[in-house]
Amino acid sequence: MKSLLSRSASRVSSAGRTTDGGLGLDIEVGMLTDRGCIRERNEDSIAVVRPGGNYSSEKGMLAIVADGMGGHRGGGYASQLAVEAISQCYYADVSKKPLEDLVRSLQEANSRIYREASTDSNLSGMGTTATVLALRQGRAYFAHVGDSRMYRVREGVIELLTEDHTLLMALLKSGSLTEEQAKNFPDRHVITRALGSHPSVEIMTPEKGIELKIDDLFILCSDGLHDLVSSDDIREAVAGRTPQRACELLVELAKSRGGHDNISLIIVRIGEPGKEDRPAPVTRTDGVCANV
Repeated sequence: MKSLLSRSASRVSSAGRTTDGGLGLDIEVGMLTDRGCIRERNEDSIAVVRPGGNYSSEKGMLAIVADGMGGHRGGGYASQLAVEAISQCYYADVSKKPLEDLVRSLQEANSRIYREASTDSNLSGMGTTATVLALRQGRAYFAHVGDSRMYRVREGVIELLTEDHTLLMALLKSGSLTEEQAKNFPDRHVITRALGSHPSVEIMTPEKGIELKIDDLFILCSDGLHDLVSSDDIREAVAGRTPQRACELLVELAKSRGGHDNISLIIVRIGEPGKEDRPAPVTRTDGVCANV
């Protein structure tokens, strides 16, 4: 197994290419995590894990975005622990049931985080979101907990594939809150489901894998991005740009609108087999924040 990127204290970016386990599709990846304009530290963790030989190559590639919560030390530790546990557990055997593998991996991460929080008072209350994409044998699979998101752009149309596990979404679904009332709802960021908050957790997955098509784009992001950047903004940013440049543009846009939280995203583009590598773009280490 090889990890393209894991979290850093302030801002990290990376670009790369790999292939889909089994079919040899060209996969181009861009990724970026940024502290934002307000927060003192970055509690997000992101990673892309590529096949590294033997049976693990058959299980394809993983992309993970985790947004931690829980005070001075806990949030960043929870998100990093989630990335590590999910990666380890997913590639631990030769199972041919991707959705079950993803659910098991997130449940293992939940158990590890909950145990750590229960035995160390400094970590009490920590937890993390987790949105995970697996590309395997020409299909996309995902698993999700919390309010990070995953979108797909296909033929110029953007679709939200995940559901926010928040109090706001629960009230909207039950009819207790209207769309107009939701715009000014004060507790919009209260999460109803996260890894590590309870001994067990319900994991969201699709009913089956999504068949990949050339030029499909998958965008995984924390709420620090989607709070400030609309789905139309995302669709326009990825059009005609490399995944890495689109990541940079979207983070810059979120920061120009206040950057009130950590901002993290991974963009994965499905390309034709055998396509020649393009040089990775130069990335910048500083963004511009709005005056707020």
